[in-house]
Amino acid sequence: MKPYVYESGNGATLRVDPADGPAAMLKATGKNGGESWVPVDALEIPDVTNAMWRAAGQEPPVMLGRPDLASARDPGGWASFRGLQLRESADGGVSFGIGGNLETLTAAQTRQLAAVAVAMADGQPEADDVADFIRAALPAGEDRGADWQELADWLGTELIKRYRFVKREAGDA
Repeated sequence: MKPYVYESGNGATLRVDPADGPAAMLKATGKNGGESWVPVDALEIPDVTNAMWRAAGQEPPVMLGRPDLASARDPGGWASFRGLQLRESADGGVSFGIGGNLETLTAAQTRQLAAVAVAMADGQPEADDVADFIRAALPAGEDRGADWQELADWLGTELIKRYRFVKREAGDA
């Protein structure tokens, strides 16, 4: 990787270099020459980047890991997920197939679709999160056993169903 160097209008710089292991090194150099190196673990890079976007008054972009497409494809070149099939189209876009229907979007439209899908998913609580909240809210100190765990799981799922129903009825879904 070629180092990336950002130079501000006042002469300070921020340099990004690879580091040992799964990490990056950030080097900040002040306009008077003082410098400091900061290692950033690969797992922390999204948080650091998101903080920079938010500090600039912007919403951070969607950042997702990239799956291994070679192992996900069938012999026809399609990758499938729960009945939805995807593959690159000849014109550089992405083709989506579901239920015998085929739709092709440009690369830019596909990225926008992914961003919208992630924004919608990020706004939705998960049943496991609600079940964990229910477990945490119950009085501590006694072993409630498997029946309580099943009840918390069931209640979490039912609350999410109700939440989604109410949002749909209100026109927010």
